[in-house]
Amino acid sequence: MKKILSIVLLCCPLIFAFGQFSATMMNTVQGKERIYKVYSDLENYRYEFEESGSEGIVIVRPAEKKTFVLMPEKKSVYSTTCDGSMSRTNDPWQAYQWYKNFGREVDLGNTTIQGYPCKKLAVYQNETKVFSANYSEKLNFPLSIKSELEESTYMSLTGIKKWNPDPEMFKVPENYTEVDRRGNPVIPEPPAPEIWTETKGSLPFKGTIKRGEKVRIPLDESCYYKLKAVNKGNSPGKFIYHAFVDGEKIPVEQQGMEKYRTFRLFPGQPKTLTQDWKSDYEVLIEVYEGALEFEVFKE
Repeated sequence: MKKILSIVLLCCPLIFAFGQFSATMMNTVQGKERIYKVYSDLENYRYEFEESGSEGIVIVRPAEKKTFVLMPEKKSVYSTTCDGSMSRTNDPWQAYQWYKNFGREVDLGNTTIQGYPCKKLAVYQNETKVFSANYSEKLNFPLSIKSELEESTYMSLTGIKKWNPDPEMFKVPENYTEVDRRGNPVIPEPPAPEIWTETKGSLPFKGTIKRGEKVRIPLDESCYYKLKAVNKGNSPGKFIYHAFVDGEKIPVEQQGMEKYRTFRLFPGQPKTLTQDWKSDYEVLIEVYEGALEFEVFKE
């Protein structure tokens, strides 16, 4: 339940419920309170909130296992799965569900909250209670959840009312741009270049490398090096770097897996790496997309 984004994403598993309702949700994380308006039909959920003066909307479609985070001012939408890491770390109900998968749930009996019959539930890992919750089958939603591990961390619903759902409230407007979790537009990557050209560079290296181009830079000293890349173009740029000795790539355990040496930069985005490279290395930079400006020099 620690904050990754200042958005609470609430998702629920698909269980056809009896209640269609609206409510106010107070979610307190380590003493910090956030207020959300909740709308539920038989299947989908919508959450409205304000964060730092900006309006935000969350649409949850459990049948699709999808959650959509909308920022109306930017007309942008970020989509994720209901059980994704962002949901688990921000949403007390998904955190509860996740811990239940790796622990055991205990039924502690029944209670009534705001006139709604609820099951008193708790999740344990070994002998440690992790969460407690009061769950309403009629609403298919918990009326309260409390973390037993983190101080002043809990959720509760108030002002529960019957609601006549509007199907349009659970749709993403067509004029919204899909973005990733960093807020960058989602732009599909092109296939890898079919033809490559390779040139040789020297230290200190400074220059632009374009899609389908490779630059091989021999090193002359064992020390720390800086590799800097920046995208000054208008479209994404993607590059991978490798280290070679005598024409052979050095082992993965020495330079890391390729996915950790691959970077996709959006317009204006820089990337700086510090590497402990040896005097007999050759560093190869490959650009798969766009055009990026590079610098390689001794620290």
